[in-house]
Amino acid sequence: GERMSMELRDRCFLALLRDGLDGACSQESRELAANMDRVLQDQVLELARLHNLFPLLAQQMLLLNPPGLPREAVRSITIQALARQTVATQELLALTQALERAAVPALVVKGAVCRSLYPTPDLRPSSDEDILIRPEDLARAEEVFRQRGYSLQEEGAPGEAVRTWCAPGLRVELHRSLCGDLTVAGHEAESWFAGCFNRSMIWNVGEGTVRTLGLQDHLLYLLLHFYKHFLAGGVGIRQLCDICLFVRQRSGELDWPALWGTLTAMHLERLVWNMMDLGVRYLGLAPHMVWGPPELPKADSEALLLDILDAGVFGSSTMERKHSSLITIRAASDGKCREGTLGSAIFPPAASLAGRYPYLRKWPCLLPVAWCARGLGYLKEGRNVGGRAAAAARFGRQRLELLAQYGLLGRKP
Repeated sequence: GERMSMELRDRCFLALLRDGLDGACSQESRELAANMDRVLQDQVLELARLHNLFPLLAQQMLLLNPPGLPREAVRSITIQALARQTVATQELLALTQALERAAVPALVVKGAVCRSLYPTPDLRPSSDEDILIRPEDLARAEEVFRQRGYSLQEEGAPGEAVRTWCAPGLRVELHRSLCGDLTVAGHEAESWFAGCFNRSMIWNVGEGTVRTLGLQDHLLYLLLHFYKHFLAGGVGIRQLCDICLFVRQRSGELDWPALWGTLTAMHLERLVWNMMDLGVRYLGLAPHMVWGPPELPKADSEALLLDILDAGVFGSSTMERKHSSLITIRAASDGKCREGTLGSAIFPPAASLAGRYPYLRKWPCLLPVAWCARGLGYLKEGRNVGGRAAAAARFGRQRLELLAQYGLLGRKP
């Protein structure tokens, strides 16, 4: 019975989500809503919260008004989220104008640009905004941030080209490169974006305009960003919604043969083809909008959908899933499924733990100390580190099968 109700939850969630992307209420949604009890309503809204899509799904729920819906509570949370997002967008526009006045070329990527693709942009919340600058402009850009009352929150690890700045109402990740040191099938991902400032464009985000990546660059970046999170524990459905809306609205202006050529060089063509298949089947993407090379194998995307729904936003739905990322990342970089995946879940490398134990950045030799601290932390919280790691390893192996299915393992350049 539990699995049946979960499947019904997923069906309701996907129907409401598709309608939210269309700005409509379909007959299917109306029929589902008529039979939606309070338990199912709560399950659907909890899934929306997990995927950081609560305002969008809440709006659809308010329009459908299933029996017993706590309208006031749902409306109140939605209005608060809308207000927060409106303030953040206004500050982003003021910040980018200030950077422009200081003669700092800055490109807004993902967040605000993706949000503008939705029927009601502020119903798609962003936890932060991403701004790309050239490395040589860092000092001038950060002076603008300070003048606007921002404070530096995270410097990022050494060699990591991102710093996080916060002000009341807005959190900004300031990037000096788009992909950092991400390599895909032996290719440095960053190399595909050389000269991206020269190909940039102006984009209307509703309340004003920002400068962003050119269309071809932006779609490739969204796909690579999806892949990066897919490897690292999994990716939530909001990123897939962003990509599908981007394709729906700008498909005719894209150079599809060039895009598939790049994706094939990185061995990502099967993953992306299956992502697009989910868009066609569940998110309102018309088949003619996605030109695909004829030699691609038939899509088989059901396992990918279940993995995405289970992941929550950025694969953080459970600790086991987070820990399983150590297995999938290592396997993808090795190009093969390795034995000993349980060991890597219990005893991860220093780089994987540096966020939680910053001293490892300076003194990687203290890794055994971090392993002990981590184990003691689990014991203190009454958690079984061996059992948890075994669960992460099981989970990791399942996800390795998914990577293998899409040709992401065992293929070297």
